Amino acid sequence: MPEQSYSIIFDTPVETLGIRLEGDAIEEVAWLTGSVDNKNPRNLLANQLKSDILYYLDKGRPLPDVKLNLHGSQFQIRVWQALQTIKMGGVASYGQLAKKLNTGSRAIGQACRTNPVVLFIPCHRVVSASGIGGYMGKKKRINIKYWLLEHEREHAG
Repeated sequence: MPEQSYSIIFDTPVETLGIRLEGDAIEEVAWLTGSVDNKNPRNLLANQLKSDILYYLDKGRPLPDVKLNLHGSQFQIRVWQALQTIKMGGVASYGQLAKKLNTGSRAIGQACRTNPVVLFIPCHRVVSASGIGGYMGKKKRINIKYWLLEHEREHAG
């Protein structure tokens, strides 16, 4: 997604994050790579989301429930909704989710890969039966997944 399409772009302790809003709903939250300039909006919701995310990443306070404008197949949306039930500090395996949703583990992985709103739909909490698994379809982003899981373990109640 082009950098200018994001409502706000800001640095986090993990990596630069971009958020795209449509009205009062979040359409996309994405980790951005490379050289990206921060973008500070004059939008109250975007600034509140930035504050909430930074507080979550700093102090481990759970993210608030927010309105999401999800674009995906019925199956993807079912998987994303299931991911939202995994509590902070917990994990589920691709196989566990596949069994719960009566599908295959690879299909769960594909839905995780296309997750449009990282953090708010916590795909980082889905792990492989034999290890941590991937993150956002990229092995090079695995450091983000490790960081988030460790951070949540430290702060979970």
